Amino acid sequence: MVKFENFAIYKPEFKSTEDDEPEYRPDILYARDKNGRDWYDCQADFSSDSLKVMYDENGVIVCISKDVTAIFPPGFSVAEVAISETSPEACNDMTWVYRDGRVIKRIYSPAEKRKIVQGEKERRIARVNQVTQTLNSKLLLGMATDEEKAKLRVWMDYVNEIEKISDDADPEKIVWPAEPEA
Repeated sequence: MVKFENFAIYKPEFKSTEDDEPEYRPDILYARDKNGRDWYDCQADFSSDSLKVMYDENGVIVCISKDVTAIFPPGFSVAEVAISETSPEACNDMTWVYRDGRVIKRIYSPAEKRKIVQGEKERRIARVNQVTQTLNSKLLLGMATDEEKAKLRVWMDYVNEIEKISDDADPEKIVWPAEPEA
């Protein structure tokens, strides 16, 4: 199994062939690893019956594919792993890491867990703001109907439930409240 680390964009020197055609095309992006190997050359070293994982400096997998040509790694590293030794659940959702030649489920630090919970709370509250913007305007102008006031109340109850969730809760164990109907 092969591994190439720390790819970065570079501009190759243009060489001419007998036909005076450039060997490299200037309209194509090129990347090379920390040892100077071009990504397009590295691809030939990968087996066709393996998984290729692209991961960041912390080992977090950002792309996993059987097709090496589906990957372009500037800013990342790429390794090959056996399909038979990789969970079929492994995917590109940032919850898997490459460690010691294997793909394993990511274990989050307390700070990462807190950030996940805060991000989900922010996403849900942004959705509430999007849905209730007109209702709030009508309420401020005294134009809201009783039905609209009730609807706004339901959405605000939903926000209160979201805000009760501790930022320090384990994101995998949180039971998020159901979003009201828009």
